[in-house]
Amino acid sequence: MIQVFYALLAGVILTPGACSRPQETSAEAQGEDPIVAEGQGGLVVRRSELEQLLLERFAYVQEGQDLFDLLFKTRLLDSLAKEGGVRVSSRSIAARWQDLDRRAREAGEKGIVDQIQKSGLSVEEFREYLRLSLIQESLTKKALGLGKKDEVTGAQQEIWLNGEIQERGVEKHPPPWEKGLIARCGDVTIKTVEYATFLHARLSRQKVVETAWHMLLIQALEKKLPDLSREARSRAIDLEIDRRRAGHAIRHPGVTFEQRLGASGQTLDSLKSDPSVSIAALTRAWVDRKYGESGLRKTYEDERELFEGRYGKAVQASVLLLIAGQFENELVPRNFEDADKELDTLKERAGDFADFRALVAQFTEDPKGREKQGLIGWVTRGDPRVPRPLREAVFDYLDTGGKVPSGGIALGPVRMETGCGLLWLSSVRESPSWEVMVGKVHEELRRRLVEELMPSRAVRIVERSPK
Repeated sequence: MIQVFYALLAGVILTPGACSRPQETSAEAQGEDPIVAEGQGGLVVRRSELEQLLLERFAYVQEGQDLFDLLFKTRLLDSLAKEGGVRVSSRSIAARWQDLDRRAREAGEKGIVDQIQKSGLSVEEFREYLRLSLIQESLTKKALGLGKKDEVTGAQQEIWLNGEIQERGVEKHPPPWEKGLIARCGDVTIKTVEYATFLHARLSRQKVVETAWHMLLIQALEKKLPDLSREARSRAIDLEIDRRRAGHAIRHPGVTFEQRLGASGQTLDSLKSDPSVSIAALTRAWVDRKYGESGLRKTYEDERELFEGRYGKAVQASVLLLIAGQFENELVPRNFEDADKELDTLKERAGDFADFRALVAQFTEDPKGREKQGLIGWVTRGDPRVPRPLREAVFDYLDTGGKVPSGGIALGPVRMETGCGLLWLSSVRESPSWEVMVGKVHEELRRRLVEELMPSRAVRIVERSPK
């Protein structure tokens, strides 16, 4: 099923670290709504709330569509097997298990169980997918008039299954799924509840944790702003939507904001109800209320070094890196003195930026740097992405009166912990106006508020034992 089983092994459908299928506890079986995530201050998220948001966020993105395809085809195969009188014996499953285990070991793996664990599946789930893959294989052979011992390829199985789907027809329902039904194909139906649970089980743990974090954070923000009226909150969200619409118009001319939302299965209403939008709106409202224009200016003046270091004067820079150390050894091909001499020689060959990029392509020993032709980008005095020695070399040069001509200039060599670098400075960008900087101050204060109320590291996904 998309050869389901082999796709799983290949990591196409599931990746290491994916959440395992949620197991029902006895409390769930009795209709309770269990807690699935906990955060700072005793705040919690319940399963139904989390799964509803996962459905709204991921149903129409590519990962969600892949998972829907998997769920739909597994359900359809069971229906087709029942219709065609096909059953897979435990002996057949055991034989295929042994074959796959042998092949895994021949490929240098520890065995099939090790691969199952890496995929994020339980052994029981894996056996179920193995059963379904054997059903697909048997039904394909039957449709093609092949014998039980005849070989059938994965492509043939997919062509057969897609043909069955086309013959029956698939009726897909768009959101908001008022009838609780996402799709129907013959007697096979996929309901929103089961698809949401499947997303919970199969989406990467990172996405599940992030979604739970947003839900906990919005609760914390609501407690922080208990007197914010419904009208004020609605206005804040509308303003946030307007900001996003304006940003979209700049980045995607020719495509309306609503068209882009529709392509991902969202509407303006669903976007307004998404916690990420409310978080942006409420953090902005809180900062505006607490600080105002004068408070933002005072924060900047009190922490000028921080804000100027991160967002102030910047230089467009590139670097050519040679690995070096205090002493040459098996892992370090040269000492610092030899690296400096090599870079001094290369510096004389760097007449312009094109020359420098050519030298980077030939000599740099930073693989990622080579991919980017040595480009670092805009470097500020306090840029955490850039090693301190490089930043200090750039701004020591500028602070002592150094100029960057229109064609650029080579600077260095500069010694770092892991080697020596030759810099190329292309242009200088002065510190932005207050109209721009105030946005950076606002952003930093919002970040601090989030860190105070609900840092992502404080979110705990509650693990539940199977019944």
